[in-house]
Amino acid sequence: MAFLYLQDKPEDATWLDASEKRLLRDRLERDKALVGGASHASMWQMLKDPRVYSLSLVYFLLLGATYTMVFWAPTLIKSWGIADLFMVGIYAAIPNVFGVIGMVLFGRSSDNRKERRWHFMVTVLTAAAGLFITIVTQGNFIGSMIGLCIATVGIASATPLFFTAISEYLSRAEAAGGIALISSLGNLGAAVSPSVTGAINAATGSPVSSMYLVMALYVLSGAILLLSIRAARQAP
Repeated sequence: MAFLYLQDKPEDATWLDASEKRLLRDRLERDKALVGGASHASMWQMLKDPRVYSLSLVYFLLLGATYTMVFWAPTLIKSWGIADLFMVGIYAAIPNVFGVIGMVLFGRSSDNRKERRWHFMVTVLTAAAGLFITIVTQGNFIGSMIGLCIATVGIASATPLFFTAISEYLSRAEAAGGIALISSLGNLGAAVSPSVTGAINAATGSPVSSMYLVMALYVLSGAILLLSIRAARQAP
């Protein structure tokens, strides 16, 4: 349906009015200028750049923490005393509503300010703060649910900001290969982290202890991104 319905350029889109076409074209040209002004020159140079591997580590930590939450959120909710599996599923879905709203708001703020690093840092700190609230309010369903909703705002917003940041860091010539490399290495986190947190949960008998590890992964991913992208922009 997309192939048949979508046009190639904003100017050809019949469902956009003239002002919307101009706005979208302006955004596309601005994005092109940001990417075209990146500091790298070749794919080979990208492969030799240690910052690309530090960004892979950021994604490794981010994805590891996020997959842990995806896998263990129902168990976490069940530990609040919710025995009905249907209600566990309902309660697990509620935070995602807030995640969608937060993703749009964070993305809009980042685009308006043309800033990615600190927005990413705020999202992962939001995720960590929400998890901390969830932990300290154990036994209080309302408090724990509020914490999980806050955490999901940060979790849902972090990944789009991360890929926007690296797409602007990489040059147009190396963007596809660079994003593929960072994604491939980072996806290893999805295999490692849930296994580690599963072992912690099995040893402690509760998903609460592993949440501290997830908090640390989020904060560390933000700190590494700040250092990596800043160093890259300052390089001659």
